[in-house]
Amino acid sequence: MVFLCTTTLLHYDRPLHHAQHYLGFTDDLDARTARHLTGFGGRLPAVFSELGISLTIARTWDGDRALECKLKRRKNGRKLCPICEKALDDGWLQVARLSLKEKNTTHSIVSKGGLDAGEAESIALASSRKLMVIIDDRAARSFAEIMGVAFLGTAGMLFHGFVRKHLTPVELEDAVEELSKTIWLAPAVVAEVLKKAREAER
Repeated sequence: MVFLCTTTLLHYDRPLHHAQHYLGFTDDLDARTARHLTGFGGRLPAVFSELGISLTIARTWDGDRALECKLKRRKNGRKLCPICEKALDDGWLQVARLSLKEKNTTHSIVSKGGLDAGEAESIALASSRKLMVIIDDRAARSFAEIMGVAFLGTAGMLFHGFVRKHLTPVELEDAVEELSKTIWLAPAVVAEVLKKAREAER
């Protein structure tokens, strides 16, 4: 009997640190997808599921574990992902490549601050290129502050989206509520964001 296998690339709506894609193979795509959605399809999908981060099947190939391993060796899910490629083509997502100095700064941040590599890279880039960085992790914020890097949390970005008319007041409130299910938000932060939104409407 011949089993037809499918290798799949999952794209998650929000990244978890530096991870936003998952490659795997299955002989029953519907069943495997259902397992991913309920947190039983592997450790990384389980974490995404626990955080309430939704997924999209971005791409499929006919092929078994050998193809899965071949694609994983590329170590670049984004280039395989049509969703990310479209964002790049449309111009609202850009790829930043670290200079040697920025790589050294990243290594220093990781070794001294114990931060995740993705957070360290973001802070190194922001410091070098005078950019604002979006971070919610308390330790990462402390390190950014020490380095003189301007930062904003995800809730703050939602508020800016509201100010720029990308979100209605109801959509902002719903988005903040959904965010609070993914990361811990202090009640004072939620209250402040919604208060500023009401004030901005007057």
